[in-house]
Amino acid sequence: MLQKRALVFLTITTTLLIGLLLFPIASLAAGETEKQDSIEDLETMTYKEKENYFDKQTKRINNSYEVNEVFSEKDEKIIKAAARFEENKMKPQFVDQEWRFFGSRINDSIGISGQVSGNVYIDVGWWNHTLSVNGTVDGTNGVDQSRVRVHFVSYGLIGSSGVGKTNDFWLNSGWVKNNYATLNTSHDFSGNIVYHTTDVYGELQNNRGTLVIPGRAI
Repeated sequence: MLQKRALVFLTITTTLLIGLLLFPIASLAAGETEKQDSIEDLETMTYKEKENYFDKQTKRINNSYEVNEVFSEKDEKIIKAAARFEENKMKPQFVDQEWRFFGSRINDSIGISGQVSGNVYIDVGWWNHTLSVNGTVDGTNGVDQSRVRVHFVSYGLIGSSGVGKTNDFWLNSGWVKNNYATLNTSHDFSGNIVYHTTDVYGELQNNRGTLVIPGRAI
């Protein structure tokens, strides 16, 4: 049995603004009191600082709520601000979306190098949607097993006036006893979507340590 696991994580967060007219943006000036990285500081943040802020906050929110659980007022404002931040980069409502990703890194101390590449595609409808992933992780001969995973979370209207997670699921290739693995699959799902995040992970294991590879959209 392996004593340690080496994981190569490719994390690429892609965000989609859908139905903004159905999801009005609240004022950012309401009463947050965090001294550092608070929502009131957005106007003074650089573009990269805003990306980092929303990445951190959406991951916190994802881990704090169940699907169909209404967000707190504070977290609703953060998600709405994240949706507005992405607005200029997104295509119009109900237009299919596609992202390509790539990442690579070397760790000589544990004898592993690897890369992850592929694309994520979402077919967006009024209520029914499809997420498709074609991704491959490829490592050196020192890798014992590999897999590719995707974590998808969508946000939308809950009940008559609330906002929360409307989907939260994983797609997974399963562990392959090789130095490479591929995830090529599609998943149908439904629900109101105003905004979403998609994280892709390529994972490599051996018995010497951990290598983490951050991914970037290309």
